[in-house]
Amino acid sequence: MDAVHGVMNALSVKELATIVGGRLRLGKLPPLGGEYQPVGRVATNGRQVRTGEIYWGINEAGFQGADFAEMAFSLGASGVVVSGRRVEPWAGRFSIQVDDADAALRTFGRWVRQRFRGKLVAIVGSRGGANYGRTISGVLRQCSKGKVWELKWESAEAGCRQFLDLPPRDDYAVVEIPLESVQGVRALLADWSPHLVVFAAGGHLEGLCGGKPEFEAAFLRGVTSRPTAIVTCSQASSAPSESCLARCRVIEPDGARFAYSLRNLQTVDNGFLVMMEGTRFWIADSQKTNLEAVLVAHTVARMLGHSQQHIAGSFGQPPDVPLRYTTHRGRGVRLLYVTQEMSLQSVRDAIDLLRATEVPGRRIVVCGELPLQLSERESWHRHVGEEIVLGCDTDHLIACGQSSRQVVVGAREAGMALTRSVTCRHPDEALAMLDTSLEPGDALLILDSEQRQLQRLLEKIAEQPLAMSF
Repeated sequence: MDAVHGVMNALSVKELATIVGGRLRLGKLPPLGGEYQPVGRVATNGRQVRTGEIYWGINEAGFQGADFAEMAFSLGASGVVVSGRRVEPWAGRFSIQVDDADAALRTFGRWVRQRFRGKLVAIVGSRGGANYGRTISGVLRQCSKGKVWELKWESAEAGCRQFLDLPPRDDYAVVEIPLESVQGVRALLADWSPHLVVFAAGGHLEGLCGGKPEFEAAFLRGVTSRPTAIVTCSQASSAPSESCLARCRVIEPDGARFAYSLRNLQTVDNGFLVMMEGTRFWIADSQKTNLEAVLVAHTVARMLGHSQQHIAGSFGQPPDVPLRYTTHRGRGVRLLYVTQEMSLQSVRDAIDLLRATEVPGRRIVVCGELPLQLSERESWHRHVGEEIVLGCDTDHLIACGQSSRQVVVGAREAGMALTRSVTCRHPDEALAMLDTSLEPGDALLILDSEQRQLQRLLEKIAEQPLAMSF
């Protein structure tokens, strides 16, 4: 079974058909699990389906999604969800016939959303959006688990597909939505029903909404099923000497309005002090050009119930270390080599890198030794295994060292099959496994520590000595 994602790791094809109101058909030689076959990851591009995925035939760009069903089967799809015509499943596969594949995908997305237990924050618009998401996550993750999701805009249905990978056990998710279509964004917000909506587009959004004075409220009216607070930020002043540097406006569901502001900027060693909500915060100097995002992050954290003390502590943390990696090729395999101090965030960044790598073959992760000095380290190591599965459609995991068992336990709890996750004591054992299993077209991600214990493994696969530099 291929790696499955989010809440779908316990979902069968029969249950999927029930959720979307479709008719399930099994091949004459049915899947191994029959109608209880577990659901794999969803793909909406029939030309790029990978083995074990479900092809969802949405209709876009003038094409009927059902026309690519047979192509998807030929590429290894475990099943298809289509509308418009009857599709006979191939041997060992299934098909689900629905009235409207686009509507069915949104129905499934709403079902996934209802099972997400954390707080969902949607950032609408492009101006400063990336900084908003990263800064908000930097505050929230100090005492909770979550992730920033940056949607690539194609359509509301394609955006909904990306949402299916949302890990249900996270405490929060920050979703950045580019403002390409007002109607499309409204459709996504209606399906996702976020707790908070942050507008990052400013006047651009107001223009798209007809120049109405209360454009935020007009934009959201009638599109969310839960009470949703609206957060907008005025542009930071270009004159730091002014008493008020930036202001966040908040509109609550009951119509109450209030604002948070940055005031009284004072430069100190290695940073500066600023007043927010009557409390003085120390902020790193690197954030001085990012004051809007700092204020938005503060406002979002307060709206989600975090204390001033917690927020102040998060701003005092050192900035994230950019992911350090190199890429190589060997034996027809794409090699991604990450070497730095291992943290849950660096693992997430590395998995994001692997997910964004387009390859025709499998995605394989070799995880080196993880730090053992952390408190609650077994739980932390299991979280790493979960991230490897839930953050990317990882096909195989090889974990090395003393932490390997807990990493594999986490991966298996997240839905990875027993035969696709293994442990080994030494990198040479990992190399022996890879020697017999690597195939041209695969992508191999190596997560190494700063001691570079897995560098020899990389050199063997790349078939050349490597002078590592970053």
